[in-house]
Amino acid sequence: MQFRSNGKYTKYYHKLDNSTYYIPVSNLSLAKDLVKKKSLQLKLNMLKDKAYSLEAIINYPSYSEDQYIAFVSNPKISSLLDAKTACDNNLQWQKEPYDQNPKYPEQLTFPCPSGNTVRSKSEVFIDMVLNANQIPYRYECALKLGQQTFYPDFTIMHPISGELLYWEHFGLMNNEDYAYSAFSKLKHFYNHGIIPGSNLIVTFESKNKPFTYADAESAISFLLI
Repeated sequence: MQFRSNGKYTKYYHKLDNSTYYIPVSNLSLAKDLVKKKSLQLKLNMLKDKAYSLEAIINYPSYSEDQYIAFVSNPKISSLLDAKTACDNNLQWQKEPYDQNPKYPEQLTFPCPSGNTVRSKSEVFIDMVLNANQIPYRYECALKLGQQTFYPDFTIMHPISGELLYWEHFGLMNNEDYAYSAFSKLKHFYNHGIIPGSNLIVTFESKNKPFTYADAESAISFLLI
């Protein structure tokens, strides 16, 4: 089901096989049926995504903040890294209030084990991996670059150095307009010193190559002790 509008009139089209057919006004009932079918398909896909996210949460292993603090408080660890001080500071930073993305709050429909609610199952995986490895982060925290304010998906504090890193996940790379916008955003970041491989993690997915929990783990391997 497709449509085109010039602001005054709307024309509806039915795509069948590899051909597109105009639906005349006299057959508007067909357009209504196709719209209903399309909306049900999209709703089914949405529910499948949410079910997939919930299944991942159910199977998500439990990690305790106390376990992490106990580990880095061990003299054999803290003597090498002064990790307890870094841990305390990092956890405090994560808990402090910050300016979050005010746009489209109705899209925050995917719950995470951390207590955050994000916009996609892929972001659930990222949240899970960061939380599991006790890497402090903020979700969609405001970042001003020049005259523009951005809200990177995740702002991360390096667990040892305290350096701020950013993680942007681009989930619709099979869409040409979306991909163009993504690379324009990355260019803007680059111009302000936020560079992939340095202080920016970038992950992608498309319809044929979905993002997985393993992909999220691989992306932060350089942060792990």
